Amino acid sequence: MKKIIAPKKLCFYDVRARLETSEFINSLYKCDSVPVKIDFSSTEEITGAAAVFVFAHITHISLCKNNAGYFIFDCKKSPIYKDTFIKKDFLKALRAGTAKKLDELAHDCLFQSGCAENLVEKRKNIMNTLKKLQEVKSDFQHSFKTIYPQLHMAISEILININNHAYHGVNDKKRWWQLMWYDEEEKQFTLFIYDLGVGIEESYRNYATKKRATSIFSPLDELHYFKEALQSGKSRFVGQGRGFGLARIISLVENNDYLQLLLFTKEFVYRGGQKIIYDKNDIDVPGTLVELNYTLP
Repeated sequence: MKKIIAPKKLCFYDVRARLETSEFINSLYKCDSVPVKIDFSSTEEITGAAAVFVFAHITHISLCKNNAGYFIFDCKKSPIYKDTFIKKDFLKALRAGTAKKLDELAHDCLFQSGCAENLVEKRKNIMNTLKKLQEVKSDFQHSFKTIYPQLHMAISEILININNHAYHGVNDKKRWWQLMWYDEEEKQFTLFIYDLGVGIEESYRNYATKKRATSIFSPLDELHYFKEALQSGKSRFVGQGRGFGLARIISLVENNDYLQLLLFTKEFVYRGGQKIIYDKNDIDVPGTLVELNYTLP
């Protein structure tokens, strides 16, 4: 039995932890023996983005291997066993190694997974969660009525982008993994959506700008294409009325003090909020990970 020890801190917001988290996931793809034991005994912290990242890759590998028992998890000695692995359903999510089990998470789990066939249903579930939150939080009601149509649009665009762009040229099923919660202390709703597609920059550059990308007259770096892909009217689909999805989300975030957006896609990162940052990442994140935060005013 192969044993892999998980890092002390699984996190995307800290440079050192981000590197360790990426190396940990990469190691899971190099295992030959079955089963593979993942030891979380030393893990003291798992942040949201890293949690959905780990959930996605572990269940993705199980699906590819067609083996729900490919991984076994040793986590009872972890100091966050009760709070994270049990109360926040992390262990339940990691054990969802079949398409059926992933679908069943929709009933009662913070972690979920969707595909093109149930996109409308998943979007409805996310918005219903927001509505229920609004009903029980009196201080949420007024601001929620104002921002709800915009949040609905942003979430719809994220899911539609996965369906239309993320897996272009890839044989994998159009699947994404998600996590959402409400932080009582911070008064913040957070949604994480992650796909294992080709990434925003590659999807845009390879199909919408191929001629220009190979032209000797306009050598542009990859970061330029990443920035351009997030602009209005830019899309893998060339034509009138195309390419406004991501731009609408960016515009919404950059014009609303209560929203923040974080995008990890391949080696690029976008941080939108009070300060806008486009940058190269220090790790290569397969696909695209979106984190959308809405803080109550």
